[in-house]
Amino acid sequence: CKEFFKLDTLPNHQLIQTDAFKLLSRKSAFAGRKFDVIIIDIFNGNPPYVSIASNQPGFIKNVLPHLKTEGMVIFNRPGHTQEVRDDSKKLEGYLATLFRSTHAFDIKDPRGFRNTIITAQAKKQRLS
Repeated sequence: CKEFFKLDTLPNHQLIQTDAFKLLSRKSAFAGRKFDVIIIDIFNGNPPYVSIASNQPGFIKNVLPHLKTEGMVIFNRPGHTQEVRDDSKKLEGYLATLFRSTHAFDIKDPRGFRNTIITAQAKKQRLS
């Protein structure tokens, strides 16, 4: 995120670089804390290069309580094969049931790799 998205240039941000699954499984990890934007960039070193668990309802349900009411979730996902692009479409469809608006678009990172960015803003419903 620092290198490719220049997050260090943004004011008032907190970058948390850790295993998201472990962090969110701890009940007190962010007790009472809410964020304007949560960026989910869960790549690993093996195809399909992203943990499919990151677009499952259980994972997303654990993220939502930490998002402000008008907040935004941004997913950065691989977009190099049709299989992973189809998986991103499924994720966008699921997010559309939880948020007022979603948008997906492809970008190339500075190394030339294709990524799919999915944004979702303004929660429709609250999961508990």
